[in-house]
Amino acid sequence: MGGDVNDDIQGIEEDIREIARDPQHAKWFTLTPALEEKKRKEKARKDKRKASRLTLNTTTDPKTATSSTTNDISSDDTSDNEDQLAEKENEPPTKKLKTRPKITAYIEIVTAPRTLKEKPTPLSRGPFFFNLDTTRIDFLQSLASCCVEGHYAPTITSINHHQLFWKLQVPANDRKQPLSTEDGFRALIDKLADLSQKKKDTTIILSLPPLTRVAANPADVVAGKRGVDLEREEFKEGPLGSTIREQQVSIMFSLLYCQLKETIAACSVARDIAPGSAPTSPLKIVLPRPVSLDEFCDHYGIDDEDRARLSKLKVQPGDRRVEKLDREDWQGHAGFAKLSWDDFITKHKLFVTDVRAGKWDTV
Repeated sequence: MGGDVNDDIQGIEEDIREIARDPQHAKWFTLTPALEEKKRKEKARKDKRKASRLTLNTTTDPKTATSSTTNDISSDDTSDNEDQLAEKENEPPTKKLKTRPKITAYIEIVTAPRTLKEKPTPLSRGPFFFNLDTTRIDFLQSLASCCVEGHYAPTITSINHHQLFWKLQVPANDRKQPLSTEDGFRALIDKLADLSQKKKDTTIILSLPPLTRVAANPADVVAGKRGVDLEREEFKEGPLGSTIREQQVSIMFSLLYCQLKETIAACSVARDIAPGSAPTSPLKIVLPRPVSLDEFCDHYGIDDEDRARLSKLKVQPGDRRVEKLDREDWQGHAGFAKLSWDDFITKHKLFVTDVRAGKWDTV
C-alpha cells in the first residue's frame, strides 16, 4: 500500500515538473526546475558544511583537524565561487563606455623658395595626437613641440598663426582651411566629430612656415612649467600681436629696421665720395660743393648753343638720370644732334669720374 502511494506521489511530481517546463504555465508554479536545482545545490552545500563541523569537533588528532578545516574552507570557497558565477549569469549585460577617438596630425613646414623658379619643398614633422576634447592652447602647444628646432623654446607665440592651415589626409586633393582663429579651430573639431561619427578617416595634415626661434630661458627651465603657464595666460587675453609684450617686440624690430636703413644709406654716401672707391651708378652723386651748369660747361668746353639746350632740359651736373633720357627728350624737345648729345654724355661721365677722384675739391 505504501509503495503504491509513493508511486502516485512521484507520478504527480513528474507531471508538475513537465507542466512547469512550459513557459505559459510556469508562472503559476512557485517551484520551477531552475529554482529546484538551485535549492538542491544549497541543501547539498549546507549538509557538507555541517558534516565538516561535526568531523572537526569529534576529531582529536591535530593533523586530522587541520585537514578537515582546510577541506571546510575549500568547500566554502567553492560554494562562494559558485554563488558568484550564478549572480554574474543573472546580471544584465553592462554597456560599454564610449571612448573619445584619438586623432592623428601630421605636419608640413613650408619654407619660402629662394628664387621664383624654385618650388617650395615642405619638411615633414610629427605626428602628434589629440582628441575632440583637446583645447586650442593644448593643440598649439603640441604643434610647437613637434616643430621646434634644437634647443629653442617650443612657445605658442613662435607659430605664425596667419599662415597656419589644415586639411584632411583623405581625400588627397582636399582644400586647405585656415586655423588662425578660435573659430577656425572650432570648425576643425566639428568636422572631425562628424567624420568620427561616420567612422571615416580623421587624420589631418597641418601646414605652416618655420617657427620663430625663441631662445630657451634658463629661469623658466628651473621653474618648471612657469614659462608655459605665463604664455597660456597671455594667450587668453587675445590673438597674437594684441599683448603688451608682443607690441614691444614689434616696436623694437621696427626701430632696428630703421637703424639698418640709415646705416646702409650712410655707407652708400661714403662710398660715393671716397677717393679711389669702386665705381657705382647712383642716380645722383654727392658733390664736394655746388657746381652750376655754366661752371660745368666752361670747364669742359661746351658751346653756348648746347648750353642753351641743356638748360632747356634743366640738367644739373652730377644728376646721372640725364644719361638715360630718351631720344624724344634730348632731340625732339631740346634739339640736340646725335653727335652733340654723345659728346655731352662723355663729358658728364668724365665729370663724375673727376668728382670721385677728388679733382673738384680744389677747383
